Amino acid sequence: KKSHHHYTKRLIQFILKNLNSILGFIIGLCVKSAFACRLAGSMMFELNLNAISLVLYSYYLFVLCLPFKQLGILSILLFKVLMQSVFLWAVVYIIVLLAFSSAMHTTYKDAKIAQPIPDTNFTFQNNFGINVASLLWVSFGEVDNRGFIYASENSQIAMILNIVWAVFSCILVLNFLIAIVSRFFDLKQQDAVLTWSIFFAYTVIRYERIYNKFAKKHLPFFPEKRTGQKYPQTSKKKMASFRSAGAGSL
Repeated sequence: KKSHHHYTKRLIQFILKNLNSILGFIIGLCVKSAFACRLAGSMMFELNLNAISLVLYSYYLFVLCLPFKQLGILSILLFKVLMQSVFLWAVVYIIVLLAFSSAMHTTYKDAKIAQPIPDTNFTFQNNFGINVASLLWVSFGEVDNRGFIYASENSQIAMILNIVWAVFSCILVLNFLIAIVSRFFDLKQQDAVLTWSIFFAYTVIRYERIYNKFAKKHLPFFPEKRTGQKYPQTSKKKMASFRSAGAGSL
């Protein structure tokens, strides 16, 4: 019976093989949707779609550099890290984040708390989503959560939860992610070289198919090129002479 690691590996290989087409399709869809939002007058959605397309296009540049060995191996390692190590880490992080957010949410009073955002005219209302957002920002920087802590039923418990979350997320979880990524790079370097070789061979074959289709349609006088043949016409002559020699010996 095949394990889930086998299917995960097959899925990653399939995505990597078709990454050029997948990214191109998503980027094109985002750009066309942004244009439609502009026509509809929805500036916010247009800017969001443009931002997503720019981020994807930055990685698409790495995909275009895959035929070059050093950049190709680095791009494959980056893709595998995102698909395996970072994805699994994100699942664990989200589960723990939701657990701490639920614990924080239960310490508040029934009445909603309005907390203004500095330098803006907006006000946050106390709800579960705001708890998730506040703890998320704690993981990546300093956030003043005193308004939420002092408004809880038990400020001591809320303070302890915030401190435990800060220590757990900033020190343990992020360092754990760094350790996973570094170990993954050490283990998968040779595998990335083999994957790049297979991808490079697939790219050569794909472009030769495109060349043959174009040559048959627009350049019928050009010889058909196959993998490993620098001079197709010469190879055909050698094959014909070999066959004639074999027939003569018989």
